[in-house]
Amino acid sequence: MSAYSVIKKLGEGGMGVVYLANQTSLDRKVALKLLNESSKANPQYFGRFLREVQASTRVSHENIIKIIDYGEIEGQPFYAMEYLAAPTLEERYKNDGVLPIPLAVKVCEQLLSALSCMHRAGLVHRDLKPSNVMLDEAGHATLMDFGLVKDLERTQFTAQGKIVGTPGYLSPESILGKPVDGRSDLFSL
Repeated sequence: MSAYSVIKKLGEGGMGVVYLANQTSLDRKVALKLLNESSKANPQYFGRFLREVQASTRVSHENIIKIIDYGEIEGQPFYAMEYLAAPTLEERYKNDGVLPIPLAVKVCEQLLSALSCMHRAGLVHRDLKPSNVMLDEAGHATLMDFGLVKDLERTQFTAQGKIVGTPGYLSPESILGKPVDGRSDLFSL
């Protein structure tokens, strides 16, 4: 019996695909991320995928997505994270328009707290944008997608001078391909 049964596809990024799945042993819904077909054969992407899991599990914070399992299914690396039935900030903007100022302040405070936790752990998110933040009806924000995380204490996968991230949210040093630290995340926020 498989540990997970896929319910539906939730989304796809440059490196992975995320599915809503049921964790059969505990009968709970999870978000299951797997490398997409084009990334599976590339050792660099596999390394980034592993780094994403390691970085995500190195921090524990109420505003950072929780990883609950990691492994391989039929030779395919995966990780499972808590499933949040909430829209992203990007979806909220599209549906509701601009957030009311008190809610925007609350979201910023929560994300600053999450980033502070990451930065103390030597991690830089490098892809902070509305589609990587979920916001539930109670105003609880959750930072997710550590696919471009930079671990300041380990070997890097990004070549010096290479630009990574989403152009509209990049800090000046990121755009110039210069070294980044936590201040780049603050600029993006």
